[in-house]
Amino acid sequence: MDVMREFEDWLRGMATQALPAGAAAAALAAAMGAALVAKVARVTLERGQPPATTRAALQATIQQADARRAELYNLALADERAYASVLAGAERGKARREAVDVPLRIGEACQALLAVLPDALDACWPVVRPDLEIGSRFLQTGRDAAILVAATNLRDWGDELADDSLWARLEVLERGE
Repeated sequence: MDVMREFEDWLRGMATQALPAGAAAAALAAAMGAALVAKVARVTLERGQPPATTRAALQATIQQADARRAELYNLALADERAYASVLAGAERGKARREAVDVPLRIGEACQALLAVLPDALDACWPVVRPDLEIGSRFLQTGRDAAILVAATNLRDWGDELADDSLWARLEVLERGE
């Protein structure tokens, strides 16, 4: 499968080069988590025969999970670009701000999808429940890694960035909101 070879190349790059880094890896793990959430909701709709009242919630979960999967994939790419700019020393303040903003966006995307999972867990077809729980753990890992990266960068560069909104967003993520 060509996709797996490309992914192996990406992993090899992660192991041997400065980029991609941890936030990009966390975003991809979270994107896989979102894909699992969407799959569970789809399979539950197709095979689990949920009550009519649950069907609309599952459809909404599918739409949100698909949107977050695409967003998280794009944020993995954005993280690589942001850190490439930091490493290149280009527009130092702007590059560093982006290197904080992107991980925060990763965490926010993960948190938004995690917020709908309790309802999905209650409604999902039991056969696919492990996939939903694994997806949830990938999303939690993505959020936690994003918090770690953003907090570290803010501690290291915070005075230089002079942007309280970044700290405020980090605090919201840390509270799990």
